[in-house]
Amino acid sequence: MQKAEARGIDILSFTDHNTVAGYRTLFDEIHQLELLEKLNRIQPDERTKLNEYHRLLKKILLLPGFEFTA
Repeated sequence: MQKAEARGIDILSFTDHNTVAGYRTLFDEIHQLELLEKLNRIQPDERTKLNEYHRLLKKILLLPGFEFTA
């Protein structure tokens, strides 16, 4: 997403082949970091990562893509 931001891209699709697991993994990580923050158990490096995710997701619409074998 940082590379997309640097190129001025504001809509991006996270696409895997025959799955949306990568998209889900990304948002699972964000939700886990948000839970740590809520529980006041977040580490400084985790907070930095969470803040960067939030910053980028405010600027870039990230959509799940799906490429399938036909």
